[in-house]
Amino acid sequence: MGVVFSYSKALFTKKVEGNKVEWIVGDFSYQLESSALDEDYSITVGPGERKQFNITLSSFNEKTSKYALYYQFITKLSEEEKNQIEIGYLDTTQHPTSGVIDTNESVMITIKIVNHSNKEVEIAFGAEGGLENNEIIVTKGIAIDHVMHGSDIILAATLDGSPLEEFPKREDNYGVKSVSCSDGAVGTFKTSNWSFIVEDFVRSETECVVDFSKDITIDETSPIITSTKEEMNQEITEGKTSIVEALAAMGITANPEDGFPVLAENIKRIASDTTGGAGDLLSGKTAYFNGKKVTGTMVNQGAKTATLNAGQSYTIPSGYHNGSGKITVNSLASQTSATATAGNILTGKTAWVNGTRITGTMANQGAKTATLNAGGSYTIPAGYHNGSGKITVNSLASQTSATANASSILTGKTAWVNGVKITGTNKGYDQGVADGKTASAVSVVKKGSMSLTVSMGNTTSTSATIATTNGSKKLVAILTLPTYIASSGSSGGDH
Repeated sequence: MGVVFSYSKALFTKKVEGNKVEWIVGDFSYQLESSALDEDYSITVGPGERKQFNITLSSFNEKTSKYALYYQFITKLSEEEKNQIEIGYLDTTQHPTSGVIDTNESVMITIKIVNHSNKEVEIAFGAEGGLENNEIIVTKGIAIDHVMHGSDIILAATLDGSPLEEFPKREDNYGVKSVSCSDGAVGTFKTSNWSFIVEDFVRSETECVVDFSKDITIDETSPIITSTKEEMNQEITEGKTSIVEALAAMGITANPEDGFPVLAENIKRIASDTTGGAGDLLSGKTAYFNGKKVTGTMVNQGAKTATLNAGQSYTIPSGYHNGSGKITVNSLASQTSATATAGNILTGKTAWVNGTRITGTMANQGAKTATLNAGGSYTIPAGYHNGSGKITVNSLASQTSATANASSILTGKTAWVNGVKITGTNKGYDQGVADGKTASAVSVVKKGSMSLTVSMGNTTSTSATIATTNGSKKLVAILTLPTYIASSGSSGGDH
């Protein structure tokens, strides 16, 4: 049977072929198949009858979609009679009665019906569908959301009242304290062959509990332990009350009048509102998240330590840290080892030296300038000089201003004139008296009986006395001499 839906209303086109029925609504198409259903896709269940069968649902849609299986009562029933009809899917079924289905995919669902009424009933099945991201609300029937066990009898074991995951073996040598069954059924446990018998059960999923004890042995136990209806009802009531109280302690409201399947669903709700997962739980530890037991994967980092310098970082690894870890930063003194003092740092500037902030006191001299003559000096002031300062020395020409030339300077002598070093070319007198010397009776000219005699004073004298003698005649004259005569001693010759 296939079903396709529009969102506002159902448009049905019905096709019948054997035990297959297809409905088409809107743009979605699903087909249901089951050998247990007749042509109108219904099944008849007699009073007290149980039926279990498979339904295969196939999708013919071009995209992934959602589906929901539902049922309808064809037989007119009162609400009380409807409550006596159990319809659900097995907990061992391959697929749920609602979910997501891909294009051309098929799912198989095992349906179980138990008729506890005294009336024959006819039940029809169908499917609704829709887009993958939309919620499906079943409107044409009753959604199949009741989970049922494949067996009509659910046998459980407890040890001194505490649930056991596995039913004890005879070799465990546990004694049996009591047997209790739900819904008026009578349970009998035989220790001789370690067997269990249930009688007088009228509902599917009848639950029986065998309570074992460490305090007694098999030999101390009666060969046959039977629960009476009165004992069973009392134990069930007490058991349900204990479950309800335990659920209340976990924040879940339940009613002792609820059946065990309802109480079981409530138990599954424990921790169903949690948001954690394996990554939120320490590695190796277990806890229940959303009703499932989870083993943690969170890494236990313990106490992480690290030592950092300024500018470095440490990435804290994900996981659990026990609070004793420590990240230490080296002292500023150890990271700013230096030798400068305030006087080595420009005034107004700051720097860190051996962990201490220092403000500089070195004067900023900028660009100092000075102009010097030969022999002068300039004391450079202490502090920072920006490299643009300049000490200028006046030119030699400006410091040796003069009028002499080479001919004005005695041969072999040198002098600076207007910045130029000049060697003298003036030969002066070949003979004469040097400065500071005296000469007497220097004969300058002799001819015949006539002679010329020159008498000179010291170097500061600018005159000489010349006397000529010619026989008995004598002529005396005073001659003004140039000051550059520098020859020493007496000399003779023509001048």
